[in-house]
Amino acid sequence: MLSKLPSSAKSEPLARTPAFISSRSINGWSIDQALRRLGHSGEGWCFFTEESSLLSALQDRGARYRFKPQMRDDLIDDKWRFCCWLRDIGERPIPSALSLDSSLHYPIVLKSRHSWKHGSKLPRGWVCANEADVLERLKDFDRLALQKDWFFFQEYLSGETLNVSVSGYYDAKRPHRTLTMTTVKVVGSDRALPTGVVVEVIADPAGLTERTLNILRQLEYDGPFEMEFLRCSGGEFFVLELNPRFWMQHALFTEFAANGLVKRYLDLDGEKDWQMRTLSDHVVWINSIEVLQRVVRGSFGILRTILSYRERGARLFFVPSWRVASRHVANRIFRKLGLQASLDLF
Repeated sequence: MLSKLPSSAKSEPLARTPAFISSRSINGWSIDQALRRLGHSGEGWCFFTEESSLLSALQDRGARYRFKPQMRDDLIDDKWRFCCWLRDIGERPIPSALSLDSSLHYPIVLKSRHSWKHGSKLPRGWVCANEADVLERLKDFDRLALQKDWFFFQEYLSGETLNVSVSGYYDAKRPHRTLTMTTVKVVGSDRALPTGVVVEVIADPAGLTERTLNILRQLEYDGPFEMEFLRCSGGEFFVLELNPRFWMQHALFTEFAANGLVKRYLDLDGEKDWQMRTLSDHVVWINSIEVLQRVVRGSFGILRTILSYRERGARLFFVPSWRVASRHVANRIFRKLGLQASLDLF
């Protein structure tokens, strides 16, 4: 579907020729805001926030839309193959196997190899405490129309783990365009495999940026990215996965790096943009929808976390805007009451 740029923005109206923005949620909303700041319609470009639309474009290279990333097609949406490739180049992915392997230590994650299959989004996976848990999950596959070869096994690094990401833009042919930031997930969602709700920009704790750029260099990568790492209790950082697309916190580059990410994506960057290679400001990205939903449920712990950052003088960046978040949460409530309401953010 072609996403129309909304006409309700305070800035000057954009050309009506639409960009293709693959998500109507937080990721897509953030891209729309970046385009508005540039005064650019995004005409002729795809902006990927989901692997399904990226794979669709890869299969239709004659389409009228330009897109990134450029990298090896076989690794874009196969986490198991990417894990094997990392081992081949001497990197340290999280211990994984295609079958139940005595070398893996429980708990483990029964994890999907792909984000999408046959047009449907696959479950991210399930945490299993023992072999009985795994077998119980596998029994459900027929009912869920899932196939075993769409999944693999990965150790679940529990205990004192730390989820750190290096993200930004990389162009293997023109590395002077590199733009990165390092973030840590402070508060995650309530899912077993959580996404970020409160994410803090930090100094690189262990040379993760260098490792990330080395991986992208060998992939001959060009495009936006997020490389996730997990630190185990022993202090070693393992590569979790590569998200070869726009991701949740990319709006930080719009706000604090002169829109440098989307500028690079559209090839609108220049020497002035290249002077900033790393976003190092002490900024905290906060999912305002998740904050409101927790408060509505009577869970106020996240407010204490936010207040502690404010007391320390950190800059807080809420995404999406409170107006948009409030409308979205209200519409969710209407849906639960059986009333019709759109959950699109723009």
